Amino acid sequence: MASITFAWYIGRPPVNRQLTRFLQGYSRLLDVPLEVFDGKQIYFVTTPVRDLPEWANWIQPIWLFRFEQAVICSVSDLYAEAAQESLAGVTAEALLSDATLDRALVIAPDLEWVRCELFYYPHDQPPPLSPGYQVEQLRPGQPGAEKHLRNFDGGVYVIRDEDQEITSAAFVKNKGIIREIAVGTDEPYRQQGRGKAAVLYAIRQILAQDCVPTYWPDSFANRGSYALAHSVGLVKVAEMLFCTYEADEWQGFAVEGSSD
Repeated sequence: MASITFAWYIGRPPVNRQLTRFLQGYSRLLDVPLEVFDGKQIYFVTTPVRDLPEWANWIQPIWLFRFEQAVICSVSDLYAEAAQESLAGVTAEALLSDATLDRALVIAPDLEWVRCELFYYPHDQPPPLSPGYQVEQLRPGQPGAEKHLRNFDGGVYVIRDEDQEITSAAFVKNKGIIREIAVGTDEPYRQQGRGKAAVLYAIRQILAQDCVPTYWPDSFANRGSYALAHSVGLVKVAEMLFCTYEADEWQGFAVEGSSD
């Protein structure tokens, strides 16, 4: 991979280390060479990777990914021909448009489609923690641990109330060097900075593992999610349009010390 990276960056503007690693991570997830991120048009790759869970038990048979002017369509063989026919000519600027979504729905109308903007943490140095909140990594055997650790294999970082109930948490998906953060806060505790504190703690832990923190708001209308991303130093780096479904008979990630 090192020789490919060196060749790819000849003649390109300097980029930071985190961006380099971000692209390396997504080249593996999409099953494409690094060079395609420097493209100016849509690039199709048919790969058996799209028939495997992208994370946990979620399969993404059609995944469109925009970086700068490049659009990558990583697709299962089952949908390859239809995807190339319906999505040919899709541009970077139009990836998240209603028109592109309509074209995608023709291919797989029965699957859930997601449009989102992808953020990442561009710095090597970790952000300062928020004062006022105690954040801890959830460990097997602790209150509330079993369910969360079975669903998130990259670490769960929580804030508790005086009764030791979890009020806010940052949940991390392990995708190799890419670590994707989700956040949740119980309604009575929102707008208090708890989610921000948990995410900042998660970013520091991810960087300590020499991985890349990423995050995507669950909808364009979720202003709180966007505000949180900006407040912790995450910046938009890519866009994604993908369909997904949940595979059957998945029991969750193995948890060390589980009572099961």
